[in-house]
Amino acid sequence: MNKLSQDIRILLAEDAKTMRRIEVNILNSLGYKNIIEADDGAHAKKLLQKAGAVDLIISDWNMPNMSGLDLLAWIRKKSKKFKKVPFIMATAQADKSQKDKVIEAGGTSVVPKPFTPDELQRKINQALGFEDDEITVQEGLEETVDGKIKLRVAHLQITDHLLLGMVREEIRAGLSKPANFVLQTELMGGWNPVIDALEEGEVDAAFILAPIAMDLNSHGSPIKTVLMAHRGGSIMVRNAHNGYKEPYQDFFKKKSCLIPHKLSIHHMLSHMFFRGIGLNASLDKGAEVDVNFEVVAPVSMPAFMGSNHEAAAFIVAEPVGSKAINAGIAKRQFMTSEIWPQHPCCVVAVRQEFIDKYPEAVQEFIDYLVKAGKGMAADTANAARVGVDFLDPDKSIGLKDTLLKKVITDPHGIRWDSLYPSAADFETIHKYMSEELHIAGELNVDQLLDLRFADKACSAGDKITPPPAILALDEIPTLLSPEDKRTAAPRISLKKMLFDKGVNQSSAAAEQLSKLAADYDALSAEQEKLSEKLLQQEEKLRSYDEMAGKLFRDGVACLKNDEFFEAAGLFNAVLILEPENMKALNNLAVIYNEMDFPEKAGAILRRILEIEPDNKLARENLAVSEL
Repeated sequence: MNKLSQDIRILLAEDAKTMRRIEVNILNSLGYKNIIEADDGAHAKKLLQKAGAVDLIISDWNMPNMSGLDLLAWIRKKSKKFKKVPFIMATAQADKSQKDKVIEAGGTSVVPKPFTPDELQRKINQALGFEDDEITVQEGLEETVDGKIKLRVAHLQITDHLLLGMVREEIRAGLSKPANFVLQTELMGGWNPVIDALEEGEVDAAFILAPIAMDLNSHGSPIKTVLMAHRGGSIMVRNAHNGYKEPYQDFFKKKSCLIPHKLSIHHMLSHMFFRGIGLNASLDKGAEVDVNFEVVAPVSMPAFMGSNHEAAAFIVAEPVGSKAINAGIAKRQFMTSEIWPQHPCCVVAVRQEFIDKYPEAVQEFIDYLVKAGKGMAADTANAARVGVDFLDPDKSIGLKDTLLKKVITDPHGIRWDSLYPSAADFETIHKYMSEELHIAGELNVDQLLDLRFADKACSAGDKITPPPAILALDEIPTLLSPEDKRTAAPRISLKKMLFDKGVNQSSAAAEQLSKLAADYDALSAEQEKLSEKLLQQEEKLRSYDEMAGKLFRDGVACLKNDEFFEAAGLFNAVLILEPENMKALNNLAVIYNEMDFPEKAGAILRRILEIEPDNKLARENLAVSEL
């Protein structure tokens, strides 16, 4: 805080009362007490015309009567008195093209919503010419004394980023020992600090929203998407303190819905939901808008909605929604996977500079992430335990492992077992955001994605991704029903729908429809059986994963005790369950070499080369064994 802050007079223009109160509280916490509040741009203009002096203007963009951009244009072109007053646009319109518009119109800077006190203070310091007394963050690539590169990865306090926590825990526990990098995770307070840190080189990689990565890439930022961070995992909840009754659409009318960022899958799916139930939802303000989107930091959403009954709902990554439900603030509306099953959301983005200089470190990191993702479903209790420490290190949000385990095991919830980036997913996001939300830049999938690391880390099965299947708009109204009624509803056969309600048909037509109905019911019954078999197979695969893990650990223990024969048997058992387990194959090659079985060692090395033709060490060892 600058020592002159008490004397600085700030005009704050913000139409949303609750948001304005939050912003005033942030300014007060920074020491700025002399604040003039305006309800919108037109009100701000009147206050300026009467004001004696103003040192700084902070304005929202989307306001009724007069927008923040129109207010900025009036100040710069028609107001002689305030023409040179610094102007900060505090806005959810935080994509690159919108920031450019503000600067072109004469704005001093943009602070994207939601912002933290530190972010706002930094922007104020810059606007007023004060020195920024923040601690300087190390920028640029940094190697450690043992020649490894420090890999700095940014993330948020959301379950979507637990995969990073699992890798960190494995390294800390000594279960994984990276040869090329030292992992340093950076917990941040919101998406905007993550964006800034990634763009400015304060971190080398980040778990970030897919549409943000797309926007950065379309504007030339040297950042590549190398892997999905997860699939699914978000929830929409409604305010528990407002009456929810038919017609359910009325519950949301002329209220707000909180989203974590303009460039988010949450913006897209919530817009789709409201559109499907006949409501116009928008970040813009106006009489024709039924539901206003407000951008709020994920961890702040429950408190925001709990103190503001005008906030009808919020959509966010877990466990934020479930915590609000447990606190009695919210009721579950739907999981986002009910609209788009296992949809993309966050990606792993890496700076091009880091990729170019340290591709081996990137590959090793991606290998760890993919492996951790496969293993998380097998031990949800451990994932929940790790998640509590990783996502709530200072216990500020009161996260419990019981809640996190429930979130992880939700059948419509998050998944980490299919992380290969599908071009079709990004094309689907881009199509909706450009055609319906009008916010997407150009999309060049080849420029956005660097798939060489995922190609090596992911199995052939991971790369077979079905076309995106988004729920049809005419089916979305079913998500309005309270969840207990929605999930408890029995399946109604086509035959019942056609005939038990007295539908009259000619005898020929009735016979044909009856046959179709019978065929449909038979197929539905068969589908249920196949679904049950699939669940059984998935359970069996999970048990195989657990068994393979135990056999491998036992094999390592025998190997450490020079019990080569026993270790070989255990690693061979692992390969029966996981034929491409490279660690088991490598260990077997070592064992057979130690036991002086060159033919067996050669066979194992040839098997390694079948899986990894570029494995130089295996090729060299094979050449030696064949001498």
